[in-house]
Amino acid sequence: MKKNLWKISVLATIVLAIALGIQACATATAEAKSNDITGTWTITVIPSADTGAPPFTNFSSMTKDGLVINSDDVGLASLGVWEKVSGHTYRTTFQGFFEQEGQKMRYQVRGTLELSADGEHFSGPFTNDIYDLDNNLLFSIGGTVEADRMHVVPLE
Repeated sequence: MKKNLWKISVLATIVLAIALGIQACATATAEAKSNDITGTWTITVIPSADTGAPPFTNFSSMTKDGLVINSDDVGLASLGVWEKVSGHTYRTTFQGFFEQEGQKMRYQVRGTLELSADGEHFSGPFTNDIYDLDNNLLFSIGGTVEADRMHVVPLE
């Protein structure tokens, strides 16, 4: 009887240790994400009012290596980098190409992002500089972004 009680006690201790370890990992992951911009984001881009352009949506992924992969709702893709400035503040720069009225151009978006305390949202200003392929600045557009972290949606 004492032998079985000892086995049950050891087994219960192991199960409790595993459960506490899982909880600690989950807590550490939640805390890390609250101060980490890595992940995939649904971004609402709000151009400044003087442009007359309506808000639009981007999807952006930020890797732990500091890379940005971005796509927007008209099919443009861009690549770039991000860096942490301090606390919950980050900077990003990404670039891509597009064609308008037969002229090929390059755009470069620069932004400063403030991550929310829970790590689920960010917002901030941006500037989108438009260049010709000879690297001459043609014009710039400013605005703000509001973003929500993307999560896995279970297949029922």
